[in-house]
Amino acid sequence: MNKVSESPGDANESVERGFRPKPKDVAYDAHTKLDHLAVLGYIMLYSDRGFSDREWLSLLSYYDNDRYENVKDDEFRRQAALREFEEEMFSKVANINYEGRFELGSKQYFGEYDFEGEFFPVNGLGSTSYFPISFNKWASGIGEIQVILKNAEDFNYIPMNPEEASSFIDNRKRNFITTSVDRSVSMLLIVEFVPFDDPVLVNMQSILRLDEYHMMVSIVEAIFYDGVTEITRIKL
Repeated sequence: MNKVSESPGDANESVERGFRPKPKDVAYDAHTKLDHLAVLGYIMLYSDRGFSDREWLSLLSYYDNDRYENVKDDEFRRQAALREFEEEMFSKVANINYEGRFELGSKQYFGEYDFEGEFFPVNGLGSTSYFPISFNKWASGIGEIQVILKNAEDFNYIPMNPEEASSFIDNRKRNFITTSVDRSVSMLLIVEFVPFDDPVLVNMQSILRLDEYHMMVSIVEAIFYDGVTEITRIKL
């Protein structure tokens, strides 16, 4: 499995690691961010695999550590708190439209220009690419949920004619003295959830770890940015 360079982050974090540019000169259609809550909700609502009490406890620690600390050593208060927390989480994810589209963002790196195909290849996007959604794992709690990109290989390039590509490379040289080129770009993916019984995901079970959670999304559109300036967008 090939991990995409950055996690999309979490809505509860003070600094969001996911890239969501909104430059004034670029048309931008808002989508739901595929964060920790959206991923958990999809498992809770659509997967046959439920969370154990140990996993619910690790999630309580992640989302509400003060409440966790107050009940962790008292099994009676802990059991009541877990059921209350479980109901709260189901209430939250019930408001998420899983038939809609979601967004994932990360930093990617592109390789040397392909003169025959007239594009820059984007490294790290292939048939087994995934986004890691990380939690604070302890004991038998949830550590990482892998969001597998079903069709990443259809979006692993930045099309550009030779003249534009040459200018693009010149503008990304780090300074006038060196020829070193900054080959990082920001990528925003618009995705849709893939059912858990999708044959592609089912057939991957043999290479996936049974002690980890996995899900799959299909990319609808990929948008690449140089800073806040859109380079290109690819749609199926």
